[in-house]
Amino acid sequence: MDECKPLARGYVAIAPDTFEGKSTKWIPRAITLVTDTILAAEWGAAPLSSALRWAAANPAVDPSRVAGVGFCYGGGAVLRLAAAAAAAEDESGVLPALKAVAVFYGKPLGRAVQVNSINPC
Repeated sequence: MDECKPLARGYVAIAPDTFEGKSTKWIPRAITLVTDTILAAEWGAAPLSSALRWAAANPAVDPSRVAGVGFCYGGGAVLRLAAAAAAAEDESGVLPALKAVAVFYGKPLGRAVQVNSINPC
């Protein structure tokens, strides 16, 4: 772990609980948790939005440099967060926009308007 400390300097990492306290090590149950969650229209939006607001308000975080990273379920969720943040920034400024998004094997956005709302680099 000591080898990672220099790499982590200047970064704050957050792992929001999008499953509302539920967890499992049993793969079939994990699949059920994800499936139940992604059937909701805005899956993962509330906890991720809350984490994004917390990060932007945290004095240790530069809100102009907040990014999202997700793998699989988390990849799809962070894409939805980026689209929601871009839309909210345009409409009401409620959510800060993400500066970057890295998705590793995530469910893609279903509508072109969602993809187009994310600002490219």
